[in-house]
Amino acid sequence: PKVKQKYSEKQREVRRPFTPDEAQRILDHIMASNDPKFGQTTIDFWAPWIAAHHGTRIQEVCQLRLCDFEERDGVWSMQITDEGEEMRVKSDS
Repeated sequence: PKVKQKYSEKQREVRRPFTPDEAQRILDHIMASNDPKFGQTTIDFWAPWIAAHHGTRIQEVCQLRLCDFEERDGVWSMQITDEGEEMRVKSDS
């Protein structure tokens, strides 16, 4: 028998991705802001840049830990998993 997956109303809601112009406006705002929360050592500054570059979700970037970054054969990489306490990822990819 085929199993029918149930979705909540929120899961059924189709959301469109940011257009390139919208994404650029977000990043431009962060660069131009004098707000201390966008200091270059905070997640508020780096999370949108990392997410834009890697195509990840902000929530996935915000749960990254130092141990999720490593150098392999001279190339830095990051690993996004749901292995930590209260960590989640949207898909298995």
